[in-house]
Amino acid sequence: MKTLFTTDYKNYKPEWPSSCRPSARAVILIEGTPLDSNPNDSSKIILKPEDKIALVYAKNLGYYKFPGGGINKGEDNITALVREVQEETGLELIKDSISEYGLVKRIMQSEMFPQTIFIQDSFHYLCRAKTDSNGKPLIKKQNLDSYESEEGFELRITSIQEAVETNVNFKSSKVKYLDMVARENHVMTMMCGMPELMPRAYAESLLEQGVAKNPGPWREHSYAVAVAKEF
Repeated sequence: MKTLFTTDYKNYKPEWPSSCRPSARAVILIEGTPLDSNPNDSSKIILKPEDKIALVYAKNLGYYKFPGGGINKGEDNITALVREVQEETGLELIKDSISEYGLVKRIMQSEMFPQTIFIQDSFHYLCRAKTDSNGKPLIKKQNLDSYESEEGFELRITSIQEAVETNVNFKSSKVKYLDMVARENHVMTMMCGMPELMPRAYAESLLEQGVAKNPGPWREHSYAVAVAKEF
């Protein structure tokens, strides 16, 4: 699978041992551009901002994400994709519609294990879900785990544009959430040719991390430039 982009925090030492957690994520087109309309397989632009896709909305935190999650040991990517989508949304994927879109890689110091490099490979797949006789998505019961229930995971069918704009305003004090939402926005904007729009809170977090390593008046200048850019 082709690599879409890599986020490398470089906050680790190369000689540290590493742990890897692969995941499978679904780009489920509900309404809009046909998935086979782009003959150029190397192009990352395959949808339009107004196209509607099936996403998970965490209503208790306020962010959108692609349905999907970790690939269990001994489980192949497609099996994991189908399972995770059903658990999180209640949708059943049409297996013949599944095709590769791209890999997103994240490399950083592990938050769970000391002096360990954490590598996350997120495999993204284009696909469609089963529908009823009226063309409406068939939705079965979700099977959420405890943290998914706490965050209020629910299926929402929305335009890419709306999901991106919602995620831009997402705020959290936890870097893992900011990083995840920034990844989702990067993929969504990439697939429909929109300018990259990372969450403001994520950009602020990266800036503060830089200031902590290299204090100076450039912090205020950077904020002023960012604010001016918004107008």
